[in-house]
Amino acid sequence: MLHAFPLKTTMLLVASALALASCAHDEAEIRPTPEGSYSRAVVYLDQAQPARHDTVYQSAHLQLSAKLNQGRCVIFLVNPTSQDEVGFDIPRAQMTATLVGRYPFYVPSQGARYSYLAQMPDKPAPASRDAWGYDSSWLPSTGAVSGAVDITAYDAQHHVLSGRFLLALTGVYDPRALSGQYKTRRCDLTLTGTFTNVPVTDGD
Repeated sequence: MLHAFPLKTTMLLVASALALASCAHDEAEIRPTPEGSYSRAVVYLDQAQPARHDTVYQSAHLQLSAKLNQGRCVIFLVNPTSQDEVGFDIPRAQMTATLVGRYPFYVPSQGARYSYLAQMPDKPAPASRDAWGYDSSWLPSTGAVSGAVDITAYDAQHHVLSGRFLLALTGVYDPRALSGQYKTRRCDLTLTGTFTNVPVTDGD
């Protein structure tokens, strides 16, 4: 037997259903605020001064993003003002199903890959894009790299991930050198940082 509902009751049911659907949609669309920071320590290997220089990059000055596809997961922390940039490229085949895990850097690079760009002090952005570069392909396979990128959480509903990293490069050229003087001093370069609620998009 078919039951007829009063028009007012039907309208209320429809309105309630639409409200619930809207709430569910809004909840899925609202992403937590991304946050991140990293520090750079430069320790020189000679006797000249200064012997050390430290720089900290905070969330307010960073753009955080990540891309995920069947081949890899890429994470970026970019300072749009200075053009300094830290990036990590993790082969998807080496990641866990939940993405959570520790992914060490290797030389030669067989695991997580890294890249770091440091804007030249005498050629500031945005007028120049000249930067010193350090990456997995450039650094010789001498065991002069250590560290890992750790993904500590992945929220599949909001498509955000969180984690931390430590990248230590031994005996590399000075990222603070002026243009044309990068061979002047050698140093140990260490980057440490955290990233929280980084939005993840599909793509290459």
